[in-house]
Amino acid sequence: MKKHPPTYFKKLQFMLTARTYIKCPHCAAQFRAEDTLWVANRNSECRDARVPNEPIRFSPRHFTPDAHALDAENRECEAVACPHCHLQFDQEYLETQPFMLTLAGGRRTGKTFFLTAMVWWMKRSLQNYGLELHESCSELCTEWARMIELLFPTRATGPAIKKLEYSCDATIAKSVFIPDSKMDTYDQNAPPGDHPVVLWTPALYFINRTDDISRKYAICLYDQYELDLPAGTEFPPRTISGSISLGDALFFFYDPVQNFHFMQSPLLTARQADAFNTQDDMNDTTILDDPITVFNDMAKRIRAEYRNETGQRLSAMEKYDRPLVIVVTKCDVWKSLLPDTIQAHLNDDPVLSTGKKLSLDSRILQDVSDAILALFAEYAPEFLNVVSAFATDVLFLPVSVTGVNCSVPDSDLGDENANLSRAGASPVWVGVPLLYAMARHESPIITMR
Repeated sequence: MKKHPPTYFKKLQFMLTARTYIKCPHCAAQFRAEDTLWVANRNSECRDARVPNEPIRFSPRHFTPDAHALDAENRECEAVACPHCHLQFDQEYLETQPFMLTLAGGRRTGKTFFLTAMVWWMKRSLQNYGLELHESCSELCTEWARMIELLFPTRATGPAIKKLEYSCDATIAKSVFIPDSKMDTYDQNAPPGDHPVVLWTPALYFINRTDDISRKYAICLYDQYELDLPAGTEFPPRTISGSISLGDALFFFYDPVQNFHFMQSPLLTARQADAFNTQDDMNDTTILDDPITVFNDMAKRIRAEYRNETGQRLSAMEKYDRPLVIVVTKCDVWKSLLPDTIQAHLNDDPVLSTGKKLSLDSRILQDVSDAILALFAEYAPEFLNVVSAFATDVLFLPVSVTGVNCSVPDSDLGDENANLSRAGASPVWVGVPLLYAMARHESPIITMR
């Protein structure tokens, strides 16, 4: 009988806990668990050819007793990487069911505010449903933790912020030199590509039930940064907007406050209309994008990159078949356009507990979506037409990051530097779009009812 060295069993232990096939959260390449690479210790002098200025990636032959790889210099390594793009991710990702969520939209539509509020809500509220959350060590998670403290400080005093921005040293994208060969080849000896490929960095969050840690879920969040450029911008041919095409669900952000027809409705109070008229963004059309143009740009890129279950691209006549959520932001400003019964739903929690698995009340979600759909049919029918032509599975959900009308006090309307107090902020439904998308993805944690 053949005797295996102890390191063989350590590698076997690692591979048995991983899923059979892994989907890279960076480049979307599919690879077998045993092909996973490890990242050499950061003190290693060897640099990787595909990821500049980072330690070399390698396939290990020796492991420590706790199943960590040893590099060529016999140093212990903990980080793992994709064999195709060589970008690293948490080892825990190999053991969990991933859910990839893409967020897209024009500038000043509230994407970053929403992401910050959603992560804040996850950290604060998931425990109420018997779930626990922990984040990866990615720079994006660190950035959102910083912005959470800005938006929802421990002591809710002082002025509010008008804009959330990523710090200048945050790594929101990586340039890698992937070989010019096909996506399904992982030859470690293949020469790197001649031109860099830009891959967007996801933030990884892990969710599991407090009473069953084996049922674990990995949420990959992608903030579609390149859509913050003016609509219609051409991108270099070697730029991969992978997060657009690999998402299991897609959120598109629409801000009615940027729509003149919405904000001129006679159903809005004078105070709510002031929230439109006094916003600096409304007076500077150079920083606003037409949502129809942005949506069409996004749809065009998805059709070019997306693959259905048979591996085929979407034709001009086919529709996107994954869940598309139109996240309608700043509902605290325009919610009076909705019927009273629908407004009352926004104060309800649509999450139902059914033993070890949560469920969403689909009736409430559909009623709210239908009411917003009616508003779009009246105030933005052109946008509704392009959405209907692109996707089959669409839900409209209202959210508010603050939960209160964030208009500047009357006494400060003439002061362009005036800000608001952050006290009293109470986000509305910022976690509902995520829970809905997870339920549609047949999550082991939550389902539709």
